[in-house]
Parts: sequence; C-alpha cells; structure tokens
Amino acid sequence: MRELPFDGLAIGGLAVGETHRERYEMTGLVTEDLPKQLPRYLMGVGTPVDILEGVHRGVDMFDCIIPSQLAQRGVAFTSQGKLQLRRSVHKFLEEPVDARCDCQTCRQYSRAYIHHLVKSDEFLGWHLLGIHNMTFYHRLMSEMRESILRDDFLSYYEQKRVELARTDERNPCRPPKKAQTSRPARLGDYEIHTSPRGFSSLRQISSGEVMHSVNAPADEANRLYVEQSFLAARLLKREAPADELVIWDVGLGAAFNAMAAIRCFERCYGEKGETALRRLRLVSFEWDLDPLTLAVKNPACFPHLRHAAPCQILENGKWNHASSLQWELLKGDFCDFIESATVPDLIFYDPFSSKTDAALWTAEIFARIFRRCLPKSAELYTYSASTVVRAALLAAGFFVAQGVGTGPKSDTTIAFTKAKGVRDHPLSPRLLGADWLTRWRRSDAKFPTVLSNEARAHFEKLIETHHQFSSDS
Repeated sequence: MRELPFDGLAIGGLAVGETHRERYEMTGLVTEDLPKQLPRYLMGVGTPVDILEGVHRGVDMFDCIIPSQLAQRGVAFTSQGKLQLRRSVHKFLEEPVDARCDCQTCRQYSRAYIHHLVKSDEFLGWHLLGIHNMTFYHRLMSEMRESILRDDFLSYYEQKRVELARTDERNPCRPPKKAQTSRPARLGDYEIHTSPRGFSSLRQISSGEVMHSVNAPADEANRLYVEQSFLAARLLKREAPADELVIWDVGLGAAFNAMAAIRCFERCYGEKGETALRRLRLVSFEWDLDPLTLAVKNPACFPHLRHAAPCQILENGKWNHASSLQWELLKGDFCDFIESATVPDLIFYDPFSSKTDAALWTAEIFARIFRRCLPKSAELYTYSASTVVRAALLAAGFFVAQGVGTGPKSDTTIAFTKAKGVRDHPLSPRLLGADWLTRWRRSDAKFPTVLSNEARAHFEKLIETHHQFSSDS
C-alpha cells in the first residue's frame, strides 16, 4: 500500500468489537509502517479518549457518529466528564452543560431545560447536545494540534487521558469505589517501568537500576549501536560470497539492541536483496532471561518485540532469517563464553552498570575480549563514558575514543582493537588525548578498587605507555 500513489492511507477493520487495548496496539503497529508524509485516517473512531490515543499513535483523521448518536441519547462530553442529561439530578440545575464551553448550547440553555427536552423526546434536545458535542470534539482536536506544534503533546496526552475518562464525578450513579493502586507487571527480579516521557523499560527490583532509564530504549539502541557502527553500510560491503559479519550483543536484556540490528538487516534485505548482503551472525549473551520473557508477554509496552525472532530465541535459543541471518543465544555467564564464541567484528556492550554488575567492567574481562578479537580489527560500543571504564579498556589494550551522545549524555565510548579501525571509521571518532590523560591522573577513579599497590603501578604503566598517547600515534 505504501508504494501506491495514494494521497493518504486509511486504517480499517478496527472499532468493530475488539478491546480498547487491542485497538490501540494494532493502531500503533500499523502506523509504524505508514509513510510519514501522508495523512493517516482511522475509520469509525471514536470517543474523545479513543481519538486522543489514536493521535498519540500517529493518526491524523477520524470519523464517527458518536458525537451525534450519543447526543440523541442525552449524553454530553464535558470538561468534567461524560454527562447523562436524562438523569433527574439535572432536573433543576440552571447551570450550563459545561461552564468551560462557549458553544451556543452552553451560552443560551441550562441543564434543566435540556433535561426536559431529552425526557420529552424533543428533537431540539438532540440538536442542542449535538452542537455541544461537536464543539467539544473540534476544541479537542485544536488543542492537540497546538500541543504538537509546541512539541508538548506527551504532557498534554498524559493529562488529557485522565480527564477524558471521567464520568459525572459530582453525581456518580453509585458510590465511588476506593481507588486501587495497580502494581506494574513483574517477573522474578524485574518489573516494567514506565517513564514520565511515555516509553517503557525494565527495572531490576533488587538494585533499583532501570535499563535505558533516560532515553527511549529503541531510539538509544539505534543511535548508539546500529547507526554509530554504520551497520547498514557494513552489511552492504560484501567482499566474498561467504563473507560474514559477527556481532556480540553483551547483555540481551529486553533485546532492544538485538532487534535494532535485526530491523536494520531486514531493511537492507528488502531494499537491496539477499545477494547484495553479507551474512550476519548475531550472538547474544545473557544469564537471566526473565527481562526478555517479561517484555515478550507485554507487547503493548515493548512494540519492538512484535516479531517472531524473540519468541524463537526464548524457545530454541536460535532464530534464522533464510540463510542470511543467524541469531543465537548463549545463556550463562558471559565470562564463560569469551574464548569459545565466534570472533566478533562489532561488540554492543550493554550489561548493567559497573555499580550493579562490576564483574563485567574489569580490565581483566576487557583484556580477554581484546585477545579474543585479534587479529581482527574489531570495535566495541558502550553507553558508559566513565573514567574507570575507559581506563580499564585502555589497560586491556584497546584504542579508546569518544562516541556519540545520547539524550543528556554528552558522549559515550567506542573502543578499537587496532588504530587502523579508528582511521577507517566513517565518523573519524576523537581518541582520548592528553587532556583526558591529565584528568585521569587527577581522578579519584584512577584505579579499580581491588588493585594492590603493585598492581596499581602496573595498571598505571599500561595507560601511561599506551600507543594512543604517543606523539606519533
């Protein structure tokens, strides 16, 4: 449908009996693949909150009989919730339907009069409520457009979704139930964490650490790992029929990085065809599959997992895309697989932080990775830009450079096994230089905390004599 010369695209087959959750999930799934430059039209939707949820998922236009159909039944949408004007509580109220509305109905007629018209089955009652409801809908759409232009839609959405769910709070049909606090979905030591910015990630309950707590995880996976490594260009750089690109995905988690790599491969496959691509071998390392299992069970929160691959990985430990892509899972301690796993070209290094998972951020681990990669010119990408992590990489033998910033992080880290890798990289990343070395010498995080005085002297010598800091490097 995207390839045909339409002026816009309609989404049909929804609002015909499915649950709200299913409707929202399917709408989001479809809009992800629609061209951004064409209008999106969701047919037969809907209530004000349905329209808000549709806009939140990228829909532009709607149609529905609800504003006029419910007006015939005495229902009005207001800033205080949905009102049923047939109810006798409105019989003697001289106030307008909605004090915050400036439509003709609210300016000239009281609730009591409209209640009389509705109870008498007078056509005028339907007409006046229809005017009010259409005004309410137009105002809602206008507010959403303004919030989008202000780049403030997310906060507007969070506020409005609560307001639009109200139902005549002043005159409830039955005593209000005591509010129940719902617990986030959890499995083992992990629970779903929803950011104030609207995206979902996972939180380790024992440590309190949130995976990708600041940036939308899918966006960070693309920017930090896929785009920065120029994965698409590498896949298209085929030098021999059996040429294979190997990626280590260290810290599978909810599979954001792995799925970002797979989506990149599938885009290249669709655009260029199988014969133009290198084969891709994606090797994920993880000792606890609860995060991925929890995420797979909640696809509304984790749309990147709407794919056959994650379920196959959980069930079989492997997934293949024809003969061009192989994704395999090595379950257990990453340290046990370093010397046996296929030698990588790229490493997406994304375990928990050194505070939570200190064993994976030591100079000894990085040295084993470094030796395993040789003689290849391999690259390691990680979100951490801490002094102690960069020092550990340098002591292991890597050439260490600044990576792109993500969200509030001014930079991340790229490590190369060979200086040639730095020179050949399309970004021409800036190696840590004399200014970093000076700051390291003054740093309180100069050495790993477990080193003896003798080991510290050796560690310091490894960094001070590193070829990266020599004048001819």
